[in-house]
Amino acid sequence: MTRPAQRAYERIHVAHAGGVATIVLDNPSRRNAIGPQMINELLWALDDARGDDDVRAIVLTGEGKAFCAGGDFTAAPDRSVLPAKGDFADLLLALYKTDKPVVARVNGDAMGGGLGLAAASTFAVASTNARLGTPEIELGIFPMMIMAVLARHVPRRRLTEMMLFGERFDAAEAARLGLVNRAVAPEALDAEVEEDHRRDREQEREHRAPWPPRLRRARRLRARTRLADAPRPPGRRPRHRRRARGTHGLPREALPSLDGEMKRRRR
Repeated sequence: MTRPAQRAYERIHVAHAGGVATIVLDNPSRRNAIGPQMINELLWALDDARGDDDVRAIVLTGEGKAFCAGGDFTAAPDRSVLPAKGDFADLLLALYKTDKPVVARVNGDAMGGGLGLAAASTFAVASTNARLGTPEIELGIFPMMIMAVLARHVPRRRLTEMMLFGERFDAAEAARLGLVNRAVAPEALDAEVEEDHRRDREQEREHRAPWPPRLRRARRLRARTRLADAPRPPGRRPRHRRRARGTHGLPREALPSLDGEMKRRRR
């Protein structure tokens, strides 16, 4: 598929260079808080990148000093010219299911939904200046949807503590928890993202293994490992051997929150 014509984005912008599509959250006056219009534009940009044969990888980052401050509760309804593609749950699934690697370049604070975007990406590299966290509880909101993707990285007890107490932590702690791959100095952030791309190109040349099959295999193995480790009654066959329908590739134990939230939103 050839690259589509430039779209009329207002809350993001997209650049292409060296086989990489860089998608930038572009609402710096609101610290790149994510609202309905930005969500829809991100879904369009991800679809375009997936379908562009010249794009080998995707970088997701923020304009200015923040990556994404979370949900923009003051945002007006989406009035862009682009047809609606979905909501925030669909965006998390799109990031998780894309068959090209998505690197979250966490250049600044990533709170709430912003942390969810980083956690749903294939890789994440954070600046040591960044703070990350789940402060929604302070607004009387439980972070239901992002819990589904955070549970892929953070042990259950630690995740419960994070969400119930609205914790904020630095990039080094995020790396220790597995929410980002590495925490690096701000001046080294771009070089670290480029290093991920270099390693990908090198591996593909050596093994002649393009990304899409590798990603699909990795997801299957990861989901089976998580499901096999889950407790089950004696004599019951492992859960990963039973066919799971409608899981969207996510581990089953992470699904109730996401699926439940989607159902409630769509009633």
